[in-house]
Amino acid sequence: DTLAEYKADIKAKLTEQKKDAAAKEKQSKAVAKAVENATMVIPEPMIKTQVNRIADDFVQRLQQQGLSFDMYLQYINATTEQFLESLRPEAEIRIKNSLVLEAIAKAENMEATEADIEAELEKMAAMYQMEVEKIKEFMGDAEKEQITGDILVQKAAQLIADKKVEKAADKSADKESDK
Repeated sequence: DTLAEYKADIKAKLTEQKKDAAAKEKQSKAVAKAVENATMVIPEPMIKTQVNRIADDFVQRLQQQGLSFDMYLQYINATTEQFLESLRPEAEIRIKNSLVLEAIAKAENMEATEADIEAELEKMAAMYQMEVEKIKEFMGDAEKEQITGDILVQKAAQLIADKKVEKAADKSADKESDK
């Protein structure tokens, strides 16, 4: 590899990352708008479960960085209860997003194909630097169901983002025809 090839490779990767980030941002805004227009009542146990999941993920990341949860609480000068309460708004947003996207996937009769699942497993294998077959060995029915659900949610989010782009294009075309 030459320096020029290396630079070109880095530039291509950065461009792809920026493109992916922009697409995710558009998708996120479109989903937020859909959630904003939805009305729902979220049961308290569902919120508590999501708060605990977020907290568990956070504690695990802290431990990977060599920090303890108690040290973190001292640093932010908060109790466990205050910390958990601070996660509540994020938990509610995640639940609402998930419920709306699941409802859209169901209403649109979306399906996760074998190809979709295989592609997701390949992403996981690359991320964990493992062979796809090894990933499959570790997966039970619950994990397969989770992957299928995640794929459907992604498809629903993409559908919303695509519809938003189509509406924006239609509005732009209408403005042009008015001139």
